[in-house]
Amino acid sequence: MFTALLPTLVKRFPCFAIIRNPLAIIRSKSGRKSPRAKVTYDPQLGERLEKSKNEGVDKIGQRLLRLHYSFERYQQFLPESHVVRYEDICSSRGKALEVIVPEAGRLDEPLENKNLNPLYPRDKVVHFGERLLKSEGAYWTFYTRESVREIIEGLQ
Repeated sequence: MFTALLPTLVKRFPCFAIIRNPLAIIRSKSGRKSPRAKVTYDPQLGERLEKSKNEGVDKIGQRLLRLHYSFERYQQFLPESHVVRYEDICSSRGKALEVIVPEAGRLDEPLENKNLNPLYPRDKVVHFGERLLKSEGAYWTFYTRESVREIIEGLQ
């Protein structure tokens, strides 16, 4: 919902997004067994998803479209400095949150990056990762293909 409302929110509030490697996002969702809600908070996204479905885009293609949409919104509506990467938060021991809360510059917390969590199903992650690497999307503005390859290779 935050992503859908972002164009309105940025007019009234300072807004920030915490993002994560797109392969790690899919990995973390692949372990969940909850029913999928058909809720789309943004009619534009709903139309794009419906059009792609009618064009025969498979489930992975639909997920890639959702990822692209979210990252595209952050790219369009937030200054680059207002997009904070999860991986940077972990590697800086929390200090990367300083752009949101200046006091966070004093943090020194032991944070563990969970992008290589072994609980995620390896075969599904590798398959999705291969499709992700062949795709085009706004996520490549914030992450490199090499960062996705590192996750895939870290699973082996």
